[in-house]
Amino acid sequence: MVIFMLLLVPVALGLAGLLFSKGRVTWKEFLAHEGVVVILIVLGYFIALCGQTADKEIWNGVVAKKWQDTESCCHSYPCNPHPCNCDSKGNCDTCWDTCYEHFHDINWNAVSSNGETVYHDGCNAPGSSPPGRWQSIVIGEPTSVEHGYTNYIKGNPDSILRRQGAEKKFAGTIPGYPRVYDHYRADRLILVGGAGVPDAARLNRRLSEINAKLGAPKQVNIVLIVVRRSDQMYLEGLREAWLGGKKNDLVVVVGLPETPEMPDRPEIAWAGVVSWTKNEDVKIAIRDRILELKNFDGDSVLDIVQEEVAAKFVRRPMADFEYLKSTIEPPRWAVWTIFILGCLIALGLQIYFWIEDPFGDDSGSRFGGYQRRYRR
Repeated sequence: MVIFMLLLVPVALGLAGLLFSKGRVTWKEFLAHEGVVVILIVLGYFIALCGQTADKEIWNGVVAKKWQDTESCCHSYPCNPHPCNCDSKGNCDTCWDTCYEHFHDINWNAVSSNGETVYHDGCNAPGSSPPGRWQSIVIGEPTSVEHGYTNYIKGNPDSILRRQGAEKKFAGTIPGYPRVYDHYRADRLILVGGAGVPDAARLNRRLSEINAKLGAPKQVNIVLIVVRRSDQMYLEGLREAWLGGKKNDLVVVVGLPETPEMPDRPEIAWAGVVSWTKNEDVKIAIRDRILELKNFDGDSVLDIVQEEVAAKFVRRPMADFEYLKSTIEPPRWAVWTIFILGCLIALGLQIYFWIEDPFGDDSGSRFGGYQRRYRR
């Protein structure tokens, strides 16, 4: 229905040109007009639709290999000028060959255990020193790489999450989703609201190691959020803001009391898990075991998460939500943009076909007894 409405006016403009132009617009021009308009509008609609569901998830692994290699030289320059495109009078243009500064260039690479390129530095002249970042890569260190996928929940979150405005209640305290930086690194231990955790940097590295170990066999990405909030509704605010997480996520959230001081082992106020996993038992087990700790201890929490995920986590495929596909529509601003552009393109083509005769099949005149304005 949306595509029909988008096409209605632009297609009508083409039809009006055919019917009321008194021969200025021919059948070939009419068909060309409608074909271009339909293709561009339908293409724009589906691009906007794909934008609604395009998402990224993090795959975890380890650096499996690093190496130096050669490639064709990237440093070219024009050389050997010579005459070309000469006419009968001997007038010629000047053409140039393409030459290269070296026989080959050098590149440095690294790949993960998932077969992903996690580092590439190419087009370096022979004799170049290895980049410092490449030299610092250690075989076996954790890697995180973003992969694109179709997220039907992102396209229509209201049908699944049943939003209740929890995100607005905690505006300013819900962190952004972790992103990959420095080629293949990601921080999955997130501290919110002044939550103090001893050895946070070490715990973050350990969480990366757990993700590297479980990432491929369990197809999981584990995130741990420690928040200084007594209100357990924070979990629903996070769920709403993160759209329930990515399809391979398991997000553990631990709430600490909003006390004036933050001891090294603060009391645990509440705990919860956000995940689309097919096995709900893993979420319940992690929550209950963390609450049994009474006081927060980072290593104990990570031990619990690692054990339960290894034993029970089952990733839910996005195909389980494919039924949402029929309910997804482009955003309103995109629909209006496509409609306006479609009308402008249709009008522009109509004016062009009134003035020009691109197919050379016009049997009459276009301007009341005169040939087309720009015809020679």
